[in-house]
Amino acid sequence: LMNHSHVLGRLTLALCLLLTGCGQRAAAVPTPTPAASATASPPGAAPAGDAPEAEASSLNWLPYAPSEFAAVAGAEGLGDAAAFAPAGDICPLPDQAGVEGQANGEGFYRFIAREDGAANLCYLDFSSAQEVMLCSQPNCAHADESCPAWFPSLVGVNQAFPVGDALIILHGGNPSYASSLGEEALARIEVANLDGSGRRQVFRFPANVQVTTLPRGGYAQDGENLYFVATTTTAASTTRTLCALHAPSGTLYALYDLPEAEEKILGGVGTKLVLSYSPGAYDLSNSAADLQTVVACLDLSNHTLAALFSYPYVSVGGIAGEDFVVLTSEGTLCRYSLVTGKLTGEMPVALPAGFDPQNMHGNGLFDGKLLAHSFAVSSDGPSALHYCAVDLQTGAAQELDATYEGVWGGGRQPATIAAETADALLIACGQRAVESTLPSGERIGYYPFQYALVPKTDFWQNRAALTPIEWPN
Repeated sequence: LMNHSHVLGRLTLALCLLLTGCGQRAAAVPTPTPAASATASPPGAAPAGDAPEAEASSLNWLPYAPSEFAAVAGAEGLGDAAAFAPAGDICPLPDQAGVEGQANGEGFYRFIAREDGAANLCYLDFSSAQEVMLCSQPNCAHADESCPAWFPSLVGVNQAFPVGDALIILHGGNPSYASSLGEEALARIEVANLDGSGRRQVFRFPANVQVTTLPRGGYAQDGENLYFVATTTTAASTTRTLCALHAPSGTLYALYDLPEAEEKILGGVGTKLVLSYSPGAYDLSNSAADLQTVVACLDLSNHTLAALFSYPYVSVGGIAGEDFVVLTSEGTLCRYSLVTGKLTGEMPVALPAGFDPQNMHGNGLFDGKLLAHSFAVSSDGPSALHYCAVDLQTGAAQELDATYEGVWGGGRQPATIAAETADALLIACGQRAVESTLPSGERIGYYPFQYALVPKTDFWQNRAALTPIEWPN
């Protein structure tokens, strides 16, 4: 799902570019027999419903294995990118503010920081509505390496992805903590069974590589592979690489060099990967109102990229089956085909009073509805939160009452949906504050969510009881 806090996201992106010298791109190292060059995409906008005209010099989408990703001792190393193929249909995974974990049909996995600087991997079971440490050892304190749910640190991006029969644990890394945490500050990948047992490290990245997150990044999976983006930083340049981790073998594939245009994995259509990028988004001299986001389809079988359509940057949307649905800043719900790239429908949306589509943030697509929220800024009081759901078929919008009092930053926050089952929604309904002390003595504040599992009908009818599930211990 696209989920931009547009001003903050662009400021964060611009700062990253300034600090890393992102005005230049590191040269890709091609494979000995590189695939044919992909169809390129435009630096500018295209009329709604039309695929942007190709421009051969705008992208470099050749499979390659960067030397910076050289395997370390004990790692299985890189697979042959030219031989990579998806295992099945590619599905989107959450990568949005307000969601800190990943789910399959049975439960939800997330990390929770400890006060001693470490962290525990937890599992929230949908059938019992209970959250526990991902550990089956009796009388375990979950406080050291003897526990499979214990991890020595939580710096950087840390998520556990249930992919097929495996759990892929992605540690994003943060080299600024290398002096106090050593190798634990480096980005790395582990694979385990879904119950947390059999955990093993399959790859460790060098110190100048981190897993990319908002506003860039994004995740997807196809039943065996997890797709994500890794960023390599040098003194002169920054390169983002589309990667795939094959869970059954533990093999990492470094697939493509991405453009420098706020690129993001959106999900897939069939076995093709769907990505977006926003040319000029990092340049704050450009008005957000003048920018466009381009959606493109990457065919991993023949290494070609086809730009499908573009839409206004200040919009929220996501994948719904073989379509991409967008709510624009003008309050119009647009539907595009991810197969043909054509605009197949649009309808005006009567948004709730006070909802500001010029300053909205996406909260996901669930149960046939697109969720978004906005804050109406008042000169004589705090910002007023407006949270709404738009029906994808009718365009009808309803205000949602499900909010909670935030801990970090304060104020009312939308009760974000973290996962769904056939008849229930997992809702973030509160936060806790955890002050974690690293071995160096540095203190870091974490604000993990409290969750409630509520029936879908109750949530949509604004009568859900947001009773937090008991905290794991």
